Amino acid sequence: MASKSIARRIAKVVAALVRSKHSLNESCLKGGLTPGVALRARFAGYDLEGEPGETADEFYARASTAANAVKAKFVVYGGLPSAPLEWSEPPGLQEALAKAGRSGDEMDRDP
Repeated sequence: MASKSIARRIAKVVAALVRSKHSLNESCLKGGLTPGVALRARFAGYDLEGEPGETADEFYARASTAANAVKAKFVVYGGLPSAPLEWSEPPGLQEALAKAGRSGDEMDRDP
């Protein structure tokens, strides 16, 4: 009896792994710099933005298709825009660290 129970449990775990292995997990971040969800998607190192006149549903379908094409496991819609490439650090970082009594070298260290 115990072996049947264990076999059923293993079968459920394997089924869940196979299902999740081939499915795309999608997350939506609302708010940020634009109200609602911006037409922006990020997955597997790619950034997509909505085209002029493209509806949200059209954009989500296009982003999902592109994410599946590169076998991405996750796609995130919305969120904040990427920082410009010329930023070596976010504006105001040094002032904020000085106010907190820390330096940039300490920022990534555990206290």
